Amino acid sequence: MSRHREGDAEAMDATPLRRNGRPNGPLLKRWNKVRRLSVNDLYKLAGLLEGEGCFTRGDVGYPVIKMTSTDRDVVQWVADAFGIPVIGPYFPGGSFIGKKMAYKCEVKGSRAAGFMMTLYLLLFSRRRARIRELLAEWRNRRRLEGARLRAHQTRVYGDGVDRHEFIPANCHPDRRHLAQGLCGACYQRRGHRVS
Repeated sequence: MSRHREGDAEAMDATPLRRNGRPNGPLLKRWNKVRRLSVNDLYKLAGLLEGEGCFTRGDVGYPVIKMTSTDRDVVQWVADAFGIPVIGPYFPGGSFIGKKMAYKCEVKGSRAAGFMMTLYLLLFSRRRARIRELLAEWRNRRRLEGARLRAHQTRVYGDGVDRHEFIPANCHPDRRHLAQGLCGACYQRRGHRVS
């Protein structure tokens, strides 16, 4: 379990939360630290994620590991292992009549990719196949983003590259990249103005 002082749990519950579920103030630094896991902790984490976890991709193609449960202590243990906060309590989708409150945690990006690679050998074949698929896509996207950044730098410094060179967007590879890895329509949908 986590090695926090007993008063920390009450202090965390009393701390006002921002919209993303992370606390304001001095406890904020605690969320970014991934605690050192023993071999037994890795086995326990693999078992929990095999049964209750979800390996998926985010909006822009980055890997995501999610876990949802009605038991806060289980989700808190996984969140502590990932170094992230617990989200909830909330009513799971649809009608909340007769349903228990749920808690969830999700780790994203390169941290999720690291956990996927660490837990890979401890999971069964279906999860392994999903992890291989997600990591291959993530590596290809990172390779494309690196090429996009290099292309942008050559345009900025004027090395004779055409300013209207086609660079694919992360959200829709068949459309031109506008900003933040998004095409024009997705960029506007997120509330930005396009001039």
